[in-house]
Amino acid sequence: MNDSKGLEQKAQQVNQVPQHPSNKKMSMGTKALIGMGALTLGVYTISKKMWKLVYPPTFKKYLAIATIGLMTYSATHCNSVTVGAARIYNEKVRPVISLTVHQQKKIRSLEERLKHSKKELEEKEKHILDLSKELNELKELRKKPAEKNELRISRSLGNKSVSRGASLLEIRAGLGEERSVTTNPNNNSVRRYATRLSSQNSHHDVPFSVLEVYSRGGYENIIYVNKLENTLSLFEVSNKGVRKVKTYPCSTGINPAPKTRKGDHATPEGIYAPTYRNFSPNLPDLYGAGVIGINYPNSYDKKLGRTGQGIVLCGADYPDRIRAVNKGVPYTNGGIVMRNYDLRELDARISQQWYNTVFVIENPRRPVAKQLFEVKGR
Repeated sequence: MNDSKGLEQKAQQVNQVPQHPSNKKMSMGTKALIGMGALTLGVYTISKKMWKLVYPPTFKKYLAIATIGLMTYSATHCNSVTVGAARIYNEKVRPVISLTVHQQKKIRSLEERLKHSKKELEEKEKHILDLSKELNELKELRKKPAEKNELRISRSLGNKSVSRGASLLEIRAGLGEERSVTTNPNNNSVRRYATRLSSQNSHHDVPFSVLEVYSRGGYENIIYVNKLENTLSLFEVSNKGVRKVKTYPCSTGINPAPKTRKGDHATPEGIYAPTYRNFSPNLPDLYGAGVIGINYPNSYDKKLGRTGQGIVLCGADYPDRIRAVNKGVPYTNGGIVMRNYDLRELDARISQQWYNTVFVIENPRRPVAKQLFEVKGR
């Protein structure tokens, strides 16, 4: 029995785990002594450093008393001091730290949004640059030579008005034949008279068609539109003859052929009279500063079966039209366009004599002097 009890006691001793000294709980007094020692050491170190400073003796005395009192209070109230410090940290210090961290996160998010906005702005700027390049390309396409526009429009007209195998040269040839059929019976006498008149005239740059109109008489102003050069010249008629007053740049129809039907984008060629004048400030922007109506189709055009209407001389407000006038290139749908200040100057020179004015519109390669002199609608 004794042997069995001894074996059980040895087994229990083996099974027992030795406790580490650190696992034992410290008493409140031990904690207070440790805290008081640490606080005393800290206060002593600070006081020793501060004692070396030059302060009044009274201040040093009170400082020593305050230090001893603080040390004594901390030693006797260790738990309350710890709890108070924790409360101060939780109520005062920690919110400030958390607020600072939150503000830093907010600043970082704002910085990220700013970077994203900058990237979007760069992408939009690139898109705007691409659009501007496309716009410049479109402008360059609109500035193609007049020959390409003539070929393109003449082909589209040829598919509708003549057979599919007709070309631009055939169209011009047909127009030339029409003009040759309807020549003036007294053409030779008129030509001789005009030649003699031009030799007597002091200005040798007067077109033959203008001289023919002058020889017929009855007009004080002749407006000559040169479709080949896209210019408009004002000629003044007097007892001394006919003289050129001034030449202005203009823009005519994008189709250089003579106008034969509605929608062919061509300026008519012939002798026409003004039908109305309107320089009201309430005009649409399409007409610029003013508009002068032209009596197309006249009786001669109607005999040839030509159609269309609304041909006018007007100003220019749109930038593309102004550029076309300045460069002297055809650009309109059939009308004649001038710069606004040129149109006002022309109207001021003619004054109230529009009823006594005639238009001569031609391409010098196809002179209208052969045309029957019929101006209706005066």
